[in-house]
Amino acid sequence: KRYFQCPVGFGSYLHPRRVLAQKSFVEEDPDQKRIDQLAKARKSSPQTSPETQPQASNVDFKLVGEAKIAKILENIESLSQISLDSLRIATAGDENFLKRLKTLENLSLENNLLNSWIELGKILKFSGSRSLKELNISQNQLPALDTKEFTQIFGDTLSSLEVLVMNRVPNVWGIIKALTADKRLENLKELHLCHNKLTTIPHGALLPTNLPKLKLINLEMNSLSNLADLKPLQSFRLSQLMIGGNFVAKLRDSKDDEIHSSSWDRKLPICQSLKEFHLQDNNLGVEGTVQLVDFFRSFESLDHLRLIRNPEFYKVFKSEGDARMFLIATLPRLSMLNLSQVRTSERNPAERFYLRWCIQASKAENISPSKYRFFDEYKKKHGHILLEKKKGLQKLSKRLMKLVFECGTMHKEKKVPPSITISKLKLLSRRLFGLSRSNPITLHFKSIKDGCTQHLDDDSLPLRHYPIGTGDSLLVNMS
Repeated sequence: KRYFQCPVGFGSYLHPRRVLAQKSFVEEDPDQKRIDQLAKARKSSPQTSPETQPQASNVDFKLVGEAKIAKILENIESLSQISLDSLRIATAGDENFLKRLKTLENLSLENNLLNSWIELGKILKFSGSRSLKELNISQNQLPALDTKEFTQIFGDTLSSLEVLVMNRVPNVWGIIKALTADKRLENLKELHLCHNKLTTIPHGALLPTNLPKLKLINLEMNSLSNLADLKPLQSFRLSQLMIGGNFVAKLRDSKDDEIHSSSWDRKLPICQSLKEFHLQDNNLGVEGTVQLVDFFRSFESLDHLRLIRNPEFYKVFKSEGDARMFLIATLPRLSMLNLSQVRTSERNPAERFYLRWCIQASKAENISPSKYRFFDEYKKKHGHILLEKKKGLQKLSKRLMKLVFECGTMHKEKKVPPSITISKLKLLSRRLFGLSRSNPITLHFKSIKDGCTQHLDDDSLPLRHYPIGTGDSLLVNMS
């Protein structure tokens, strides 16, 4: 039954502190006389069956989970984390209750009705906490903040703040400029400004002198279109920069005449310190694949990169796997790519793929493949890569390679297709010489032309990835 009636568009909330356990509520109902009569009948006939037992005239009300909430409220002084999201909070409330929050470190007020900095200042001041480290005031209609009003409203309550989250907040750059002036947030390490429709960073909004300890800036899901708009961040020694979900397509300003942006020099503080770069869901690659990689190479410490869902970059390659191998080969310091760890077993295939890519690209541009970075280094490491020319359909017998399998003093000739993988080649060797599967084996090939040998090190690669031809010897060694 309905106990409360509210006008349309309004609601009511009964706080646990306002409810007394076991307090009786008498229901105002036209059948009240009938309930009283049933209660008297129950007293006069206590042996009534459960199916025909009358209802009591008084209703006992008890809040579900009240004991647990009461126990938490008894130890309110020791609470360090409080989340009050989406509760339509607009004012500070009971001062005596806030004064008990002496150990508060993490406060979240996301998606409320705060529209006054004075009320937010009261919440932080009355709490008596000087150890607040994380504050989330996202999705509140807070007005512009004057620099002169900051000290009067907040005092030193934000002096220990390390994480500030201001997503979906109007006038965000003016607020940030007022909050960070005169080193008021000198201990701040993380700043999150998502979903604010930002197109650039105004001059003077972020200064490294005011935020000396800042390590992470999150600008995801905004309206950035050019990395040159992030020049104010170049003086920060950031370790993480997150700008995914924007419209970034250009690396340089239109005034720059060089192939890649001259504004991102390796001597800049951010280029020396940045370790994690999030650029997913943008449109990078418009200015060229090689130019994009040269830009990433400007960051000397970069080892985590997110570049997934950049269609202009990925459309150059046949698949995402080819794009991954290209990035691993051209950025050797990467340890994490698109939230996936770069394994040691991926590096050699990636370097071989890059060699073939350089040869194909050099033919298209009519230049020497040695002009591409790392080509000579990888060529010296992996040898020549033979590119098979696509011809018409041939019989299988014409495409087979005749190899001489050698194991100790035993020799056997066998024709194999170039597409056979090294793992299947090992299985074939065991069958030819009757070797046990319990003993591991290694394969080397010996060229008939110059007698040079090379280890077939990757079981997943096909035989055609190695410079082996008809007549060469395949050495089977027991290890």
